Amino acid sequence: MNEVVFNNKKNGFFIDIGTHDGITYSNSLFFELNNNWKGICVEPNPKVFAKLNTLRKSTNLNVCIGAFNKTIKFTQIEGYAEMLSGISDRYDERHIQRIEQDIERKGGNRIEIDLKMITLNSIKILKNQ
Repeated sequence: MNEVVFNNKKNGFFIDIGTHDGITYSNSLFFELNNNWKGICVEPNPKVFAKLNTLRKSTNLNVCIGAFNKTIKFTQIEGYAEMLSGISDRYDERHIQRIEQDIERKGGNRIEIDLKMITLNSIKILKNQ
């Protein structure tokens, strides 16, 4: 991707939504470390965000991205299935079943929390300040 899509671009900018811990399956870490890119990492899960904040030098936001600027109900998964966390009223029933199975088999838990949702345009405004 670096060579074919970005032509080895240096000093670029990224917005990485759903960054997790900033390392695992990262879409942006390579560019930050190797090509001197700067950017914004967005991770809604507060427990995972704490890891992200210690592992990445980017600007890090503990919010979710959506259509509105408002507070929403967020399902925070802890344990093996933590990457399946998400906006509570947007889950497909099959996805909920998978989460429950993962928690039952591998441990962890699921709690619902209030979380700030902001629009992508809000992030662009933050970048330009």
